[in-house]
Amino acid sequence: ELFVFQRTPNWFFPKLDPVYPDIVKHLFRRIPLLMTIQRVTLFLMVEGWAWVWLTKGRLSQWFQILIEGNMRAQLDNQNSLTSKLIPKYNLGCKRVLLSDDFLPVFKKNRNCHLVTDTIECVTANGVKTEKEEVNLDMIVYATGFDIEGSICGFDTFGRDN
Repeated sequence: ELFVFQRTPNWFFPKLDPVYPDIVKHLFRRIPLLMTIQRVTLFLMVEGWAWVWLTKGRLSQWFQILIEGNMRAQLDNQNSLTSKLIPKYNLGCKRVLLSDDFLPVFKKNRNCHLVTDTIECVTANGVKTEKEEVNLDMIVYATGFDIEGSICGFDTFGRDN
């Protein structure tokens, strides 16, 4: 089982990572400049969208409605999930994540659990929240706040050390 302990939800932007048909792959091999043009176009689209949501105007509000609609669709508009996974803060206040497959995991997989209860401490057996202790074999601590500091390896602790 997988337990995801979430302090605050993130906005998720579609990854735009298409599966290319064989004919397009063939064209990319024959005319490599087409692949470069396609990648630059995707890059400029994402950068342009980031500029839109960071301007905080009407266009930004409209864009947030579109992104929220996409997220709700990925969650089949299940209130039990959308209430926990759709942010209450405006788009652009925190880093926007690129993913098409994170949100659907919670609706499709009975072995994947979203925990939004406040964490009180890490115990020898797992994580203790304000409501219960969740027994775990492994903890992956991935907050994403110190990107430069995470380049080096981390100390690993287990049951026997």
